[in-house]
Amino acid sequence: MDNLTHTLTGALLGAALTPDDPERAVPARTRVLLAVVATNLPDIDFALGLFTDPLTLLNLHRGLTHSFLFAPVFGLAAAAVAHQLTARRHRFRDLLLIATLAALLHCALDLLTVYGTQIFAPISTRPFALPVLFIVDPAVWVLLGAFGVLAWRRGSTRLARDGLIALCVYAALCGLAMLWAARIGVAYAQHKGLGSTVLALPQPLSPAHWKLVVIDGDEYHTSYLNLLGAGPRAPVADDAGFLASTWGAYQPADALAWRKRHRFGIEPLMRGFTKYAWRRDELGEFRRFAVLPQVYSLTNRGVDSGCAWFTDLRFESPAVSPPFRYGMCHGPVDGRLYHDRGWSLETDDAPPLGRR
Repeated sequence: MDNLTHTLTGALLGAALTPDDPERAVPARTRVLLAVVATNLPDIDFALGLFTDPLTLLNLHRGLTHSFLFAPVFGLAAAAVAHQLTARRHRFRDLLLIATLAALLHCALDLLTVYGTQIFAPISTRPFALPVLFIVDPAVWVLLGAFGVLAWRRGSTRLARDGLIALCVYAALCGLAMLWAARIGVAYAQHKGLGSTVLALPQPLSPAHWKLVVIDGDEYHTSYLNLLGAGPRAPVADDAGFLASTWGAYQPADALAWRKRHRFGIEPLMRGFTKYAWRRDELGEFRRFAVLPQVYSLTNRGVDSGCAWFTDLRFESPAVSPPFRYGMCHGPVDGRLYHDRGWSLETDDAPPLGRR
């Protein structure tokens, strides 16, 4: 989840914790501030980007710092600092409880998105995901913000708790929506005689928006679903804005437009090259990360040279270029790996990540 969501949930958590010893109680302001800081600490792993390349960072992010097993370390560190800053006026165990719960809350929220979280690191580096929430969900901001303002104005721990309960209910409803969307994908797969692996991935702007992916060997069948839609929507104009283009891409179940895609590209003659590029050692970290890898673009194609750009369909949404695009080139710059940061994919003059 985004850091605004983490901050709001941390604030509610701090406000919701009722002290068992009123005489030595941690003041509400201190509880909220400590929880907000502690719940954002796991994202300190972004600093690893200063010491490694963007591709390696894909697997380092949401690793050890996002583990349920490591969260108490953040809790201990945050509580120790708070204990000193408050001149030891409050019981250390109270501060430790607040900070540890806040760090655990961060890990739990990130588990609900498509990226994947290594919740058992360092014992296991396998990422787990229960993708029921889009990584940036304005509905969650409104929900948490409303309960937070009311709880603060009225000095009510009960309202803060109700806000956290409301978030759990919202996530549960999104989970039911995911199952509903997946059933629609399964029905399509059965009708077409495709593979049995069907994914329903949360999408922006509405909890009713889902991306359906049917995996059939090296082929994907994808579609954008609006669970609450009725009847086909009118085509969106080419010059429509971001919101209109995104919203209009999601169709009701009875009017879905399915797109067939191949993991290594639609051109059979180029698949040998893209498969070769995909197997290169330089892309090892991306192969480990990507759940739905696909060739995004082929550039500078020649008889014996070219660049294959790969992305992960988990992160593709309408009207937005997918993130995490990496190009593997063969020919004059054989073995060079590129990271797309917004330059044109029509040339291969993008700054390389480096030869390995």
